[in-house]
Amino acid sequence: MDPLPRPLAFFLLLVSGWVNRQHQAVIDYLLEENRILRAAVRTDLLQIPARVVVTCTRPVPPLFPYWR
Repeated sequence: MDPLPRPLAFFLLLVSGWVNRQHQAVIDYLLEENRILRAAVRTDLLQIPARVVVTCTRPVPPLFPYWR
């Protein structure tokens, strides 16, 4: 079987890199959210302080923004 043509292989490489970056951004956001919530549970906080909420309010980037 012949390998993929060079332009197609390059395009697939670009798309896979882009998807990887998008997924990594979502994973980073969820890890930070879990860290804050676990800290709140550990210290028996019923309400998260405003300063913590402000640090975690950056929006999660959509995975496929052009599919809306």
